Amino acid sequence: MTPGERIKREIEAYDFSQFDLALAMRVSIHSVGLLVSDKRRITKYMADRLEMALPKGPTSQEWLKISAEYRGKLKKEGCHGK
Repeated sequence: MTPGERIKREIEAYDFSQFDLALAMRVSIHSVGLLVSDKRRITKYMADRLEMALPKGPTSQEWLKISAEYRGKLKKEGCHGK
């Protein structure tokens, strides 16, 4: 499961749209779209925002781990991380 797929799963559990998540995170809808499509890495800032917006989901540190594991898998497979 990619970080973007995990975010989708979490927002579905909250019955949120990407727009709702952007409002809860206090970031642009564009930023959320990039995260969901795995075109942007989950930074510490975004991980903190995800934790704030989705308090029953992964913690900030867990979001960073999910992202790092995915990037490591891409690197191992010879793909370039985004």
